[in-house]
Amino acid sequence: MDFFERLVAKFSPDLGVDLGSDWLGLVECGQAQWREAARVVYYLPQDQLSAWGAKARLLEGRLLPTSKLVSPFRRGRILDYRGALELGRQLLRRCHNVGLGGPRLTLALPVNASGLERQLACDWGRALGARAWSIVPTPLAAALGAGLELLSSTEAHLLVDIGAQSLQVALLSWGGVVAADSLPQGSDALDRALIEYCRAERGLVVGRASAEHLKIEGGCAWTLKRREEFSIKGRDLASGLPRRQKLSAKELLQIYKPHLERWSRFIQSFLQAAPPQLASDIMAGGLTLCGGGSLLQGLEQYLASSLGLICQRASEPESCTLRGLDRLGRDPRLRQALALNQNFVWSPSGR
Repeated sequence: MDFFERLVAKFSPDLGVDLGSDWLGLVECGQAQWREAARVVYYLPQDQLSAWGAKARLLEGRLLPTSKLVSPFRRGRILDYRGALELGRQLLRRCHNVGLGGPRLTLALPVNASGLERQLACDWGRALGARAWSIVPTPLAAALGAGLELLSSTEAHLLVDIGAQSLQVALLSWGGVVAADSLPQGSDALDRALIEYCRAERGLVVGRASAEHLKIEGGCAWTLKRREEFSIKGRDLASGLPRRQKLSAKELLQIYKPHLERWSRFIQSFLQAAPPQLASDIMAGGLTLCGGGSLLQGLEQYLASSLGLICQRASEPESCTLRGLDRLGRDPRLRQALALNQNFVWSPSGR
């Protein structure tokens, strides 16, 4: 490396990117982090971008027939390259500096991402002006952000990351992902279940934003000692007029229960394929929850009861991956130590 290259490397910031289904996250290592709603709106007659980010998210369910709402990312993969590029550029404008020759990007991708999907993510980073880029498995970054010690202990850790469109479960040991699998059903499934219930049982047509708001306000996964009722607004199926109805916390629990049971069965089947020694480590240390979907009230108690394991939720679980990317960007020795093991992945389901 010549003098000019060393100079450029010295003044190039390290950035971490989390390609989420609902949010695109960016962290400027050692500085700040940002999240932008992963939505874009196209004006169809001219095929041009008319809105992106938070504004596009607010337009969901309110669009004219001449416009289309698109989610550029799904389960950590790029589906709409053009929209993904615009969102990335908008986030990069918030950085304090982008360096002399462009930033160094660390991209968090699912462990089962294909070679083509990895290449597309790298091309996306290059189009954003990145000077260099690398890929780290999302569970590894999330585990670092959750505060799990992956190098100072030989014991295995079980991580469950619940996003909008997927639930990822991973076994991590000695700086690498030993086993990982993904269920294509995340917290969005709870919103859809609520929408279907209101339509079938209450004759109320509810939007996704209203269902998500009610899930955050009153949703629960465990029987709680309360009798609160929560209101939800929608359109009456019979009259077509706006109407408000009340749902109890107990009723919400029953709506979500089939999906919570599916999550529990998936984690259980994953653990049944784990090596015996790792299973004993999990019995001792339990599982760690992260991701925005883990904020559902009582989820730790539900999983602890159904799996018979200690269950704890990470601090600020929705930003664990970004915090892990921040640690990687600020600590070159940590990056070097983890680089040897991060590609050693085995998926019990073969996906």
